[in-house]
Amino acid sequence: MLGVVHEGVAFPVVWCLLDKRGNSNSDERMALFNQVLEQVGERDIAV
Repeated sequence: MLGVVHEGVAFPVVWCLLDKRGNSNSDERMALFNQVLEQVGERDIAV
């Protein structure tokens, strides 16, 4: 799940259901993050 944080509250915006039990691994998390980058672009992400 990827979320947007606003004033200390996280709002989920993108998620992916896994075909397994347990947590995601780094490759799965990066794949989801890269999908978001394709849509919004890096310039729109503030850290």
